[in-house]
Amino acid sequence: MLHFYVFLLVQLFACKAQNQPNPTPPPRPKPVIRTDYFRSPVDHPIKLAGTFCELRPNHFHTGIDIKSATGAQGDNIYAVADGYVSRIGISPTGYGNALYIDHPNGFTSVYGHLQGYSPEITQYALEEQTRQQRFDIQYYPDSTLIRIKKGQIIGKMGNTGSSNGAHLHFEIRETVTEEPINPLFFGLLSADKQAPGISYARIYDLDQNMDEFNARNLMARKRGSIFVPAPGDTIFTLSPQIGLGINTRDGQEENWNKNGVYSIKLFLNDSLLYFIQMDSVSFDKTRMINAHIDYPEQRRKRNYVHKCFTLPGNLLQIIKYQQKRGIIDLRENEKKKVRFEVTDFNKNTSVMEFYVKRKPGAALFPLPEHNYFFAYNKTNIVSDTGLQVIFTERTFFKNQYLKISKKDALPGKTFSKIFEIGNPDIPVYDYYTCKILADSIPPTLRQKAYIAGIDANGEWSNWGGTWEGDWLVAPVRAFGSFAIAIDSLPPRLTPIIFSKNLTRTSKIVFKIDDNVVPTGQTPYLNYRTYIDDIYIPMQYDLKTKTIKYVFPPKFPKGKHTFRLEVFDALNNTKVYTSAFLK
Repeated sequence: MLHFYVFLLVQLFACKAQNQPNPTPPPRPKPVIRTDYFRSPVDHPIKLAGTFCELRPNHFHTGIDIKSATGAQGDNIYAVADGYVSRIGISPTGYGNALYIDHPNGFTSVYGHLQGYSPEITQYALEEQTRQQRFDIQYYPDSTLIRIKKGQIIGKMGNTGSSNGAHLHFEIRETVTEEPINPLFFGLLSADKQAPGISYARIYDLDQNMDEFNARNLMARKRGSIFVPAPGDTIFTLSPQIGLGINTRDGQEENWNKNGVYSIKLFLNDSLLYFIQMDSVSFDKTRMINAHIDYPEQRRKRNYVHKCFTLPGNLLQIIKYQQKRGIIDLRENEKKKVRFEVTDFNKNTSVMEFYVKRKPGAALFPLPEHNYFFAYNKTNIVSDTGLQVIFTERTFFKNQYLKISKKDALPGKTFSKIFEIGNPDIPVYDYYTCKILADSIPPTLRQKAYIAGIDANGEWSNWGGTWEGDWLVAPVRAFGSFAIAIDSLPPRLTPIIFSKNLTRTSKIVFKIDDNVVPTGQTPYLNYRTYIDDIYIPMQYDLKTKTIKYVFPPKFPKGKHTFRLEVFDALNNTKVYTSAFLK
């Protein structure tokens, strides 16, 4: 009997153990940052053309840009440590020719805008392009395939992708999370004793909804060792709440580039109010830059202002400290001292000081023209005649007044009403769904339909679209004017270097272009090229809108056939064929 009770107790505890939830595994330890692990990716002194978390359109810069030693392409690029090639990326946009190397210490080094790869890596890239029969690829080799040693030449400095001059875009990411970390933490320091410059501070009157009014610049001038506002030491406002921002750039000796700063501190009456520091940023949140900056100022004037107050939907990890989200409260006739401290990575610091004072009187905060008011952290759905819009909890950065209206279609140009959704000066975080009801589209043209964005200059862009009955649906990530349009025109194709006799020519060059600019998730032009019915990869330079093929040294002599097919996002296709002699 005793054995029976013992058996029951064992079974009871076993059942309870089985019903217990699995314990949460401990968090994976972060890889350790060391300053002596990585070597420099170049063999000349580092001069920066861009800093980590520098402000860019719709994103933070996730690496550092290292300048060429000569100002031209071709500098050797070296692996910063042992590892293996985990990814080869080739694209006409973004990083252009990029290489990713995983290292045993838990970090991945990234090399962007390369002119080309080492011969071994080039061969693997060409094989993958040939297998996929396309120029742009993202290839993930097996970890045993391309082993790399520290100091090995892996490529040449270039200007491919979204680059405007010869440089190396260099990143260090945590391998598991893919989160970029400031590369300067790893000992890749650049000599610098020059403090950042301050162009102006910017003041905003704020209402209870965080809407901004009367934004104005306080141009900075130097007084002794600090900056002060040119209009005077005391800045007046009628608003009981204000926010402040600053336009600042960092320089470097013997370097004309003006780059982003490392940290900004805002003090109020000598107490820290707001603090940002550029240590790391996630790709998932990088578009929150449009909540951090003065978005209309950047969009209209290409000026970048760090707003030192936080919108509710801004969750950036660069924000290290804030009181009351950085908002400054002022009673009538109250005067408060303001001090900005702007610092680069080498701890060179610039200071701007002034006072803010609230004058007696009532501030006027007129409501913006609107017919909707949306909570920023909820799904919001609009259903109107001919339009359906679904905003997610990731669309807005704050509670938002929005006006949605419609205009008549443009005969022969749009196949729906034209819908005005919001104001282009309102930043959008993540995609929302836009559905537009079609009006009298011929059945033969339905596959050529897209949701067009029409800007103030009359430029049209293609947001894409799929059919749900008579509704065309597309993900959209901006506000403005939208309608259904048709694109049945093939891409434009022009031979730049090509003839029937190429015996004295080392390359083939064509210009390719289209009548509608792709945007959002819509792909760029694609193409396939064949010589003697064998696929050949031609390099795509989106900046010049050209594709190029360089004949290899042992290209067979004699007569050959050439075929180029270019097609856009709606599969409109242009084909060029010719025979040539080599």
